[in-house]
Amino acid sequence: MVNTNIIFPSSNNNNNNNNTMTNYILNLLIATSIIYMQMITNYHNMDQHDNYYLNNYALGMLKSLPKNSLFITNYDQQWTASRYLQICEGIRGKEDVYTVNLSMMTFQWFHKQRHLYPKFNFIFNGKEKYYLARMSTKQYKRGEAFSFLEFLNNNYDNFPGGIYLGGKVGFNEETIRRQFYEEIPHGLLTKFQRIESAADKKINNNINKMNLVSKYYKKHYMKPWNIVNKHLKFDGTAKNIDMKHSIDLIKYGEETWESTVYIDYWDHRIDNAAYLLDRITSCKDDTIALKNNFIQFDPNLLKTNKKLASLIKNEEEICTNTVKHVVLLADISKIFEEFFVERDEKEKQGIDMRMHKITPSMYKNVGIAYSRIVQSKVDIPNGSTKNGYPLHMNVYNMHKKHDHDYDYKNHASLRTLETWKAFVEMPKAKEDPSYGT
Repeated sequence: MVNTNIIFPSSNNNNNNNNTMTNYILNLLIATSIIYMQMITNYHNMDQHDNYYLNNYALGMLKSLPKNSLFITNYDQQWTASRYLQICEGIRGKEDVYTVNLSMMTFQWFHKQRHLYPKFNFIFNGKEKYYLARMSTKQYKRGEAFSFLEFLNNNYDNFPGGIYLGGKVGFNEETIRRQFYEEIPHGLLTKFQRIESAADKKINNNINKMNLVSKYYKKHYMKPWNIVNKHLKFDGTAKNIDMKHSIDLIKYGEETWESTVYIDYWDHRIDNAAYLLDRITSCKDDTIALKNNFIQFDPNLLKTNKKLASLIKNEEEICTNTVKHVVLLADISKIFEEFFVERDEKEKQGIDMRMHKITPSMYKNVGIAYSRIVQSKVDIPNGSTKNGYPLHMNVYNMHKKHDHDYDYKNHASLRTLETWKAFVEMPKAKEDPSYGT
């Protein structure tokens, strides 16, 4: 007998299945919405696809160094980024550029790492020392630690390319050290240049060893900054960049390494410009005296020695009243003005720029540059035209009488008064040694 009973799904089962599916879809929609909201809320801050600041920062430092040089760093971001490029990417490897972390040298266990630095000499006046310390410490006085000055003295000749520092030494021994070493700005770094005694200068009466301004400008200013600005395009006035990159300091706040890269860039950019300004505005008499000394030694020397004549000519072009000298003054002024513009733009975005403030010396120095441009009897060819205007365009926009007013000397004169007025009105201006003048 055939069973004809047919079992139909109950309405309760259908309702349960429908509720389950509805709940599933509803939960999926809620989860998807939460994820979507998180993505659109945080995507901008988490998006790092074009964040090459640390990479470019390290490239700018490493590639600006000569071969067989020592790079001492005291900043974490410099150390980690540069070591990655050297070890992982093979850029400026150890045999090319020696890199050491200054802070690590202060630990007592550093002597266990000395095998990693075979070029370093740790024998000081016949006695072995193990790690770095201040001269005022017990460790140094006991003779187990060496000072930074001793380290420089012991290893200076081991690195023909020079010894360079990233960051600060921080030992409060600058007064002692600067009796023996001049600290020369070199892009994002500082080079330690041994100061020769008067006796050494007589023995080494070689123009290649003279501290010429033209040599500094070419070797320690133009060359490293051309390299740095190729990688870090923060300065819109730099001559070798195609497009300025403006870092987002809201996304990269002051606690980030990216912000530190930006601040360190501008600190060195301004310091280098101030150093160059001081050199080119105080070297005229030395240049004239140097040329006269050679003529007195041999009246025909500059006629027969083309290399020497070229060196003297380069020095005259930078240090005396020439077109190149005035163009350099204008280029220096543009760096300061670009910094002012950068800072104003960031403040308008609501960014706190206390870590990146304008100092009295900045206004003073840019005022000096403008005043020298005004005083010069030399005119820059095409300087009063749109294509040849030598000053920052912000200066043009502030002082033009009409759209075709490119009278750069008049603009420089007006800007001199503005910047020096700003200088004397700043609270700390009186602390500047030149305030009285």
